Amino acid sequence: MDLLELLKKKIREWSNLSKFYLQNRSNLRRVFLLIDSRHNIKDSDKEIMSMLDECAVSYQIVLTKIDKVINEEDVLLKAKNSIQKFIAVHPEIHSTSSHKGKGLEDLRNQYLP
Repeated sequence: MDLLELLKKKIREWSNLSKFYLQNRSNLRRVFLLIDSRHNIKDSDKEIMSMLDECAVSYQIVLTKIDKVINEEDVLLKAKNSIQKFIAVHPEIHSTSSHKGKGLEDLRNQYLP
């Protein structure tokens, strides 16, 4: 078995383990998918979203580094358009900036006891 085959096998194993965890974790209420707002929703993000849909796990998009984009409204609109076909995604998209502290308190207040 060469290195590439071994790597592919390990990726499949990790993927199966992740799916098992997501499907069997009874106290998991929602997953937060952090996406760099400078790059919009990438294909790799969509793959994760598809897996979460397949596992019937509720998830919510959190756009990070929102202070680094020129037009926040455009970024939010593009993200909202990108998630429309996904089933388990929460419709509200949060935008955050750790540098400026934007949106972090909202997340804490909304989801932490």
